[in-house]
Amino acid sequence: MNRADLAATIDGGGVLNLHGGRTLRHLARMRSGRSSLVLSGVEPHGGRRLIVKIARSSAHRLATEAQTLSAISTCGVPVPRPVGLDTVTLGNRDAPCLVLTWCPGHRPQTLPAMIRFGTALARLSRHAACCPHLPKLSATEVLAQHHEAVDALAEALPASLRRRLRAVSVGPAPSGLLHGDPGPDNFLDTPDGGTLVDLERAAVGPLSLDLARAQAAFELAEPSPEPALLSALGMTYRRLVPLPARPSDGWWTIAATQLLRWRWDQRHRSDVPNWGLAADRIERRLAQEQAC
Repeated sequence: MNRADLAATIDGGGVLNLHGGRTLRHLARMRSGRSSLVLSGVEPHGGRRLIVKIARSSAHRLATEAQTLSAISTCGVPVPRPVGLDTVTLGNRDAPCLVLTWCPGHRPQTLPAMIRFGTALARLSRHAACCPHLPKLSATEVLAQHHEAVDALAEALPASLRRRLRAVSVGPAPSGLLHGDPGPDNFLDTPDGGTLVDLERAAVGPLSLDLARAQAAFELAEPSPEPALLSALGMTYRRLVPLPARPSDGWWTIAATQLLRWRWDQRHRSDVPNWGLAADRIERRLAQEQAC
C-alpha cells in the first residue's frame, strides 16, 4: 500500500469514508503492519476515537482477528474490542477493513513495561478454549514450516547459517493460545497494564513458540533492549505459564527464522527493517551458543 493509495483513500478534507456509513476525521497513520495499513481517526458525532486496519490483500485474516478479539475481550484479556468489519475504497479497488476501539500506549521499553507485556501474553495463553475457529499447530507442524522457510531463504543465506538453521530441534511444550506475532510493535504499554494488538496470526499451539517469538522480535529490533529487560519478559511469562524448566533454544531459532523470512519477502518495502542485519545477528547468536 503506497502513499498514492493512501491519498486516494482519504478525501480532500482529510476524511475517511467507510462504505458502511462510518466517517472518521483527524486521521493519523499509526504504522504499517505486516498485512495492513493502520489508521486512527475520530467520529464527528460523539468524538469517539477508533482504529481502522485496512487489509493489503485478503479479508480473511481481519475476519478471523475480529472473531478472536470478540471471543477473548470478554475474558479479561487486554485486547481492543472490535467495532465491526467494513470496506473502504483504496485507489481503484475496495479494500476490507476492521474497525477497533482505540487503545492508548507506547512500545515497552522499561523493566515494568516488559513485566506487563509478559503478564499480558501469559494471560492470553489460557484462553484457547474460547477460540475453536483458530488453526491448531503441533510442534511437528511448526518444525516442518521452519524447514520450508529455510529452504525458501537458502540461496540468500551464507552456508554456515543455513546449516545452523537446518540443525534445529525442539523439545516438548504445552499448548495454548498464541498471539502469533508478539513483539515491541504489538503491545501498547500503559502504567495500568497495556494492550495486546494485531492478533491476525493467532493460533493454538506450543506456548514456547510465542515467548520465543516475542524475545526474538525484541532482539532483532533496532535498537535491541538490554539483556535485563529480555530476561524480565521471559521470567514473567514462565512464572505464569508452565513451560519446561530447561527450554529448547530451537524455539528461538524457529521464531527468529520466521521474522527473517518475513523481512526477506518484504525487502522491497522501505518501512521493513533490513533482513541482512537480522541474518547477521541470528548467526552471531547461534555461533555464540554453539561455542558455549
